[in-house]
Amino acid sequence: MFDAVRRTAAAVTAAMAAEGSFVALNNVVSQSVPHLHVHVVPRTKGDGLRGFFWPRQRYRSGPEMAEVAARIAGALRSDGQHRQEPPTARRGQAPRDSRL
Repeated sequence: MFDAVRRTAAAVTAAMAAEGSFVALNNVVSQSVPHLHVHVVPRTKGDGLRGFFWPRQRYRSGPEMAEVAARIAGALRSDGQHRQEPPTARRGQAPRDSRL
């Protein structure tokens, strides 16, 4: 899971031309259906993030939302083309449990 979060954070940072990202993990508290989820928020200096609260903005339109999603997906595809297998997989060891 954390490899996926790392790749997603890098893709969001690249796609949104951000200076970095804020990653938060949430589990159970304030949820009607308990589940684990991750927030990846693009960051720039002076963006207004205070603690775990960031200024939220709605997309102006459905097409704008789709365009942002396409940029992030493109950045994820680009990252996947440059990825290598983990060293343990190359040595013939069992892969890590992706559920952890």
